[in-house]
Amino acid sequence: RRDCSSQREKEASPLHFCSLITSGRSSWSQRLVRGNKRKFKRRRLTKKDIFSNMSQETQALLALIQGIDGKDWASRRRGWSAQAEEPVCMWDGIICDPSDNSVTSIRIQSADLYATIPAEWGQLKSLRTLVLRENLLYGSIPPEVTALPNLQTFDVAENDLSGPLPLFKSMSLGVMDASRNKLSGSLPSSIGENHALTLTLFDVMDNNLTGSIPSSISKMKNLGTLSLGSNIFWGLIPPSLGSLPMLQYLFK
Repeated sequence: RRDCSSQREKEASPLHFCSLITSGRSSWSQRLVRGNKRKFKRRRLTKKDIFSNMSQETQALLALIQGIDGKDWASRRRGWSAQAEEPVCMWDGIICDPSDNSVTSIRIQSADLYATIPAEWGQLKSLRTLVLRENLLYGSIPPEVTALPNLQTFDVAENDLSGPLPLFKSMSLGVMDASRNKLSGSLPSSIGENHALTLTLFDVMDNNLTGSIPSSISKMKNLGTLSLGSNIFWGLIPPSLGSLPMLQYLFK
């Protein structure tokens, strides 16, 4: 194939021949560019793509959106969507640590939320406050959540939660309110030992709890409110409860 790139070739070649070659190259180049555009055309992101680009905490939070009711609830809130423009720390009910943007607080109360508590929230290792009171929560309390190491406040009062009350692992737990639910089974016997110096409020009234009242509760030296009423406890009230130095309110 002849080339008209040099001056000598241009002089020796008929004008129309060089024009045909130049035109042919231009046409071929245009086709190549169009082909590459089609080849590298940005494809539409799928739900899998969106989730793969999210942080682990964002994915964990979105586990709260369950079924049609969950989507309807989320549609009336700021954020709470995989396509949300707002960062997680600006979502309704979410507070983050400004130093690293990790989620430290979830407060969703009196919001007509119909869902289970996601086990995925056990991944929120910086979470200190979890308040979900006065909603329509059902199912059990996930052990993954009660294993959160920095949890200070756990308030799920006035829901429809069932199953046993797990033992909380956090040594910083100060408020535990699971009153007015449908919890059953007995209280963990070592409940007072795990929170001897931190728990100030322990409220499980109006459930279906059974068994005896653990004597280890008397080890909660900073306990100010103890509410155990409207359950099915049996046996004697441990006399040692009378020695709690900070106790102001006892409901039995």
